[in-house]
Amino acid sequence: MSETESFVKVSVADLALKQGDVAPFDLYVFLHASSRHHSIVKRGEVIEETHWSNLLRLQDSNLFVKEEPVFLEWRAKRKTRVEEVLATIKKPVFRGEVLGDEAKEKLRAIYTGLLTTPAAGKDVCAALQEMSDSLLDLLVPEARNAKSSILQQLRHIHLMNHAAAISSLAVLTALANGFESRTAFSNLAFACLLLDAGLVDVSEKELLTYYKNRTELPSHVMDRIRLHPMKSAQMLQGMKDISEAVQQLVLLHQELHNGKGYHRGLRTGSVSPLARNLAFAVDLYEYIKGAELRGEKLTLAQSIVLLSERGTQVHDRRHGADISTKLQEYLNLK
Repeated sequence: MSETESFVKVSVADLALKQGDVAPFDLYVFLHASSRHHSIVKRGEVIEETHWSNLLRLQDSNLFVKEEPVFLEWRAKRKTRVEEVLATIKKPVFRGEVLGDEAKEKLRAIYTGLLTTPAAGKDVCAALQEMSDSLLDLLVPEARNAKSSILQQLRHIHLMNHAAAISSLAVLTALANGFESRTAFSNLAFACLLLDAGLVDVSEKELLTYYKNRTELPSHVMDRIRLHPMKSAQMLQGMKDISEAVQQLVLLHQELHNGKGYHRGLRTGSVSPLARNLAFAVDLYEYIKGAELRGEKLTLAQSIVLLSERGTQVHDRRHGADISTKLQEYLNLK
């Protein structure tokens, strides 16, 4: 292997890989003893548990891919309209604490473009997941750096993938409901990275079953899932850089307007507006993800309209009518 070849440092999250996937190209580690890059996973090889453990340990420090045609072609296909639109926004994005008008317009254009045709023909969740890093880079660049550290601590990339899609929906819901401060977006971003920390003892298979049809899960698994907001919040207490506002968002992200959420069963009329918006985004993600797993090809627009529960009494709705109404107005949905 010629060391004149160019290598790029990558993370597993950037590559959108998970255990059981087939590697789309060779993955390398740099060994100082030989001053060379050595392949640790070959292109076409299934990423088994041992590989997976190594990849999580190495990412963001010593995991590389070679800049060759197969990688460049793969990266080009993954480039979304989102990145292209965001790249046209002139910095600074914020005027002091407030989101600038140009950024607001561009963000609305991005979300409107996703309503009926997800990026590159992907499912809605995949498109939202790909949006996440671009949005974090634009609105909360410090969260992008924290993401790698948090992922290494959790060791469960499937949780981070879900969090990525939720963060895109949370930004959308907040924008539609009038939030435009740097602090609000920062709190949302960090909450989304951390809200499922308490699910580390739930397997990916169990989590997918929860989205698809939670009645199929054993009661002890559902109990762990219902308690995960509290467990996540407890895990954050030892993280000195996590604010009380973020901890509250994490604690409340599964509560509902009708009082049938968890873990405490609060009616969300009594919680902060930002927490209500995050809870809506989490519920919207679960609705979309469940539909995709059941083979129901719903668009983002259809999902938003269905979750508004127009035929349900206001006090029985999962979320306050104002959130979904403003979201539909923001996206010009009828």
